[in-house]
Amino acid sequence: MEVLDFMENKPKTPTPAPVPETGSVNGNGSVTENQPTPGPGGDVAAQMDALMNSPEANAGTGKDPVKKSKKGKLIAFIVIGLILIGGGVFGVLWFINYQKPENVVLDAITKTIGKKAAKITGDLTFSNAGEDGGVASISIKSSGENGGGILPSSSETTITFAMTGGEKLEIKVGGVFLADGVLYFMIDGLEKAVEPILTGELGPYAELLGEIFEGIDGVWWKFDIEDFGMPKEIASQYDCVVGLLSSFNDSKTKDELVKLYKDWPLLDAKKTDKSENGHDGYEVTLNTTNIAGLINNFNGTSTYKEFTGCVESTGGELGEYMKIDAKDVELPDGMPTLTLFIHPWSHELGSIRIDYGDSDVVVKGSIALEFVDSVNITAPEDAKSIEEMIGIIMLRTCSVLTMGMEMEMDEDDCMMMISEAISGMMQSSGSSYYGDGDWGDYDWDEDWEDLDWSF
Repeated sequence: MEVLDFMENKPKTPTPAPVPETGSVNGNGSVTENQPTPGPGGDVAAQMDALMNSPEANAGTGKDPVKKSKKGKLIAFIVIGLILIGGGVFGVLWFINYQKPENVVLDAITKTIGKKAAKITGDLTFSNAGEDGGVASISIKSSGENGGGILPSSSETTITFAMTGGEKLEIKVGGVFLADGVLYFMIDGLEKAVEPILTGELGPYAELLGEIFEGIDGVWWKFDIEDFGMPKEIASQYDCVVGLLSSFNDSKTKDELVKLYKDWPLLDAKKTDKSENGHDGYEVTLNTTNIAGLINNFNGTSTYKEFTGCVESTGGELGEYMKIDAKDVELPDGMPTLTLFIHPWSHELGSIRIDYGDSDVVVKGSIALEFVDSVNITAPEDAKSIEEMIGIIMLRTCSVLTMGMEMEMDEDDCMMMISEAISGMMQSSGSSYYGDGDWGDYDWDEDWEDLDWSF
């Protein structure tokens, strides 16, 4: 029947009777729970779980509704907790072991061996603590670069002598050693440094000796064994040793030396309260037992075998490798105190301090290292052959030897006199060079005549 809305004269739809939320009565008189209809944005997973675990879903299966277990979560938390605690304990133990002084120093040394290249600066001062002596102190300041092994390398060093009277003498020394074995060196200030000696008891010889020092002072000299005319045995061994020194840049050689040092670390260490540029200080001392162990096992390295090959290639023989006992290793009394400054996290060596003192002398020094990927080491410009230096020395020496004699000596006569003197001394002393290679076999007259004496 249509109900009219007297206010608007419109038919009104009757409101349906409310349905009980707790369930509905079935034809057999049982009550069925009403399941909520998922609404927009509702928890569909939760609603599906409720349907799957309802009595109707499990009817006829003989299963009870699935219940969530709190025990599984508890076990999971316990396992995770044990893993975290165990990992934390392991990490702490590892860190403690990693930071042990002996391990820090061992790590620093082995990392230094494995570096590709380095820039090095250092200073060393010897002070005369006694009342006697004309030299108050000797100061050495040096800087250099290294290609990661032994060759190539370069250095510049200034040596200053402070006299008790206040006067200072300074000598500068430079050196460059290339990977091909060519050596360059320079001495500057030598003439002035030896002047007090020359004006002493040398008398008339002082002027001539002064000329020798003047001729070689402040000049870069080049030594290349291939141009020098050395005996073949010496030249061959020299080339072999240069090749051996260059091999220290090879990663395989470095790894072998690192392993040897790890097996026999030479330094014992204790941490100090000193620090330098963010690096912790470790005082180190030599371990005599490991010194013996390292020496006794060095003959098994490829480095030693290559060195043996260099000697044997020229007919020489090193003989049986002699091993030593740790009790035979004796360190001198009054060893300097060495302190290594090492980064606390990376274990990279930053610098070294040297301290020593007794009633006669006080020694203080430091070495700073900067590790880099590469360095550029080149030959000095305008270097002169060492043959020219030898020529200067020989001619001046001849002048000194013949001073006061009624004779004149030209370059050829001078060369002949000195070469015969050298050859005679070598043969009379019985000096021999490995195996059959004898200095007496070297024709000094003929080979020295091949040198260029026009300078």
